[in-house]
Amino acid sequence: MKPTIRSITVLFGGIVLSVVVSATLDHMLMPSGGKLIVQYMSPQSGSSDELRLWGELRRSGYIATYLVGPLTGFAVGIFVGILQKNGAAALAAIALVPDFLYGFLTDRYKGWSHSAVGILTYIFHRSLPFIAAMLAAALFCRLMVDRYAARLVTPASSG
Repeated sequence: MKPTIRSITVLFGGIVLSVVVSATLDHMLMPSGGKLIVQYMSPQSGSSDELRLWGELRRSGYIATYLVGPLTGFAVGIFVGILQKNGAAALAAIALVPDFLYGFLTDRYKGWSHSAVGILTYIFHRSLPFIAAMLAAALFCRLMVDRYAARLVTPASSG
């Protein structure tokens, strides 16, 4: 796949779309996610409140990992698959790299890095958006190619 103006434009569009879709889904599905982190990190008055906050934080983490990430990848994959003719799956995955790097670099704790199971879990969770993007891009690129080929083969009806 040689870089063309179209590929570069689709790549930048995919990057922007990944940021916008991720932020929008985060805001829609977890409007109080930031407040939960601040509340959990502040001094607690009782253990029941701490358990409630911990449960809500786990829930928001599951939503971010298993819903927001793959849906963002799927949206980017659809976008790239519709607009890119060749190498759509690779381009969709590349469009998600800046969002991945931002998440990786801003994770200062990196508690997952202390064990092999933690590293494998981290890799699995972070690969879900890439898998969704690549599958959606390949599927929609194939649909667009088939649709274009069917239009070329089908004779135009003469009236």
